[in-house]
Amino acid sequence: VPNLLQQNFEAQKGNNIFSIDITYLEYGANKRAYLFASKDLNTREIVYHNLSERMFIDELVLDFEKCLFQVPLQLRR
Repeated sequence: VPNLLQQNFEAQKGNNIFSIDITYLEYGANKRAYLFASKDLNTREIVYHNLSERMFIDELVLDFEKCLFQVPLQLRR
C-alpha cells in the first residue's frame, strides 16, 4: 500500500483524511471490550465509533465505510 500521506497528518479540509484507532478496555473478571474510533484529521472530531466485546476487523471496516459514504461526495474532495 503506498504511503499517500508521507507522514503529513495535517488535513486542509474535513472529510478527507481520517485516523483509526482500536483500543481494548479491560473490565470485570478477565473481560475485554474493544473500542474502534475514527477521527477526522481536519476537524479533530470522532466521526465513527463502535464498542464491542469481540473484535471483528472486517465488520468494523465495513461499518466505517458506510459512515464515509454518508458524507456528501463534494465534501470528500
